[in-house]
Amino acid sequence: MDVDIRINGCEGIPRMDVVGHADPYVILVITAPDGKQQFRYKTEVDYNTADPCWDEEISLRNVPPGTRCFFQIIDKDQLVRHDDIGTCELLIQPDACHEVKGCDNTSNAACSTKSNSSSRRSSSSSGSCALGRLSVSGAAATVTQSTAAVGTATVVAAATAAAWEQKQGSGSGGEGNCWNLRLPIRPAKSVSSRAGLLLLTVRCQPANRPQGPLEHCGPVRFRVSVSTVAGVLTGHTDEDGWLAYAAYKLRLAGVRKFFSEGATQHWNEKYDKARMIFHSSTMMAAVQAQHAVLYADNGQAKFRGTLRCGGDLVSLLHGGVRAAQRRYYTYCLLEDGSMCFSETGAAFFSDFMSKHAMHAGCADKVVFAGEFCLLPPGMPPVFPHPAASTSSSPSTHTPPPAVITAAQAAADAAAATAALPSAASNSRCRSPAPTDGSSSSSSTTTTANGAPSSTTTNGASTTSGGWTLVIDNNSGTYAPTEALLPALKGLLEYNFPGLQVEVVGAGEKARLEAYHARIPSRVKAC
Repeated sequence: MDVDIRINGCEGIPRMDVVGHADPYVILVITAPDGKQQFRYKTEVDYNTADPCWDEEISLRNVPPGTRCFFQIIDKDQLVRHDDIGTCELLIQPDACHEVKGCDNTSNAACSTKSNSSSRRSSSSSGSCALGRLSVSGAAATVTQSTAAVGTATVVAAATAAAWEQKQGSGSGGEGNCWNLRLPIRPAKSVSSRAGLLLLTVRCQPANRPQGPLEHCGPVRFRVSVSTVAGVLTGHTDEDGWLAYAAYKLRLAGVRKFFSEGATQHWNEKYDKARMIFHSSTMMAAVQAQHAVLYADNGQAKFRGTLRCGGDLVSLLHGGVRAAQRRYYTYCLLEDGSMCFSETGAAFFSDFMSKHAMHAGCADKVVFAGEFCLLPPGMPPVFPHPAASTSSSPSTHTPPPAVITAAQAAADAAAATAALPSAASNSRCRSPAPTDGSSSSSSTTTTANGAPSSTTTNGASTTSGGWTLVIDNNSGTYAPTEALLPALKGLLEYNFPGLQVEVVGAGEKARLEAYHARIPSRVKAC
């Protein structure tokens, strides 16, 4: 089946420190019926609160019967080991009875639930497919919903219908059931009081594609951290003119789908600057500290959100324009699916703040690394793609000058800014799992080769207004192989449907220089 899980938040998290409230986050571990871990997800941290709100979505496809979802709620501490708050567990099993059942902690035997709302639940499910019994495990505790309580100590959290609000919905693949859950958290040993409630929305529906391995298909979460100190060094400013340098962290889905071996690109031992860093513990510590500062997750000077398609990415980066100029970015794709990147440039501090070793936190291996820029619709290619000419007839095009004029650069930036509304109007390609049980108006489907299609379930276009992401493997530090560029293209198209992706090999010097020439800050200080 296909399962969408929204981790909404918690209520009543206990105070974990002497000063202030907790800084909670959730780790979700998906385990297959055979006990093998299939997927791991970590939410962002919500700081200094007893009632955190994450509102993070996980869309899973081809979920086998008997899959377990284990939720661990943790309090982040800055200087010491993080504290366990408690756990919950969700068992997803399909059958035809349309009942919500408890699960015994010790025997894992299903316990039938009886309540006055059974008939309402049964009638709301009538006429739908045999979609699922959701068994939830946790501590026996009182659930303050309609002042009803969870059953006995051996019947786990949310075992009674009073803990559930089941609603009928339909998804892209057909009819489905949607539940809003309030799960009592089983307190950790160090927690003497109740650990509060975990708030989830879970939607199950029949799989809409051929059977295969469990697959995480998004949506993409992002976090932007802003450093004033780095802004002073680089001279970068935000939209309001304040000195600020932004570091972006995206959490991509399906990395193992396209890079089955994970992080295989070792740092380049032939590159002298890489040797200076990786052969010196002092240099590595300094670069790792730089990474920690730029990507700091301390609840300050950052914002978060969800990217559902290419239009969202274009909008997030303002079309790749800052201070009335188009910009280039360096990136690293890491083992955990994180894509870390920031603006780069030829100026010393812009280059220093965007080193690939910094983005990777001095990881020995990465999945991929390079640079990218956004190309607005209607902007002609600055140099012909190799496919545009045949090998028998050499190109008659002349490479562009080293850098375009200031007037041309300003015109390019104006064109990109003017094209932003076209991306924004197409930026609702994938709808979140609804919290009210209603059906999603759109979804992402795939073609036979796994690439996203360009229409939603209601026939609306998911194009990103004609924008193109031009991305390469131009990294001296990691020097990823050009043979994996098609996999990178597939991964980005998978996560950002509608966005055109053009890959350029680092060996294609003329094409790279042509794209650099259209962005003056990439070629010289501005």
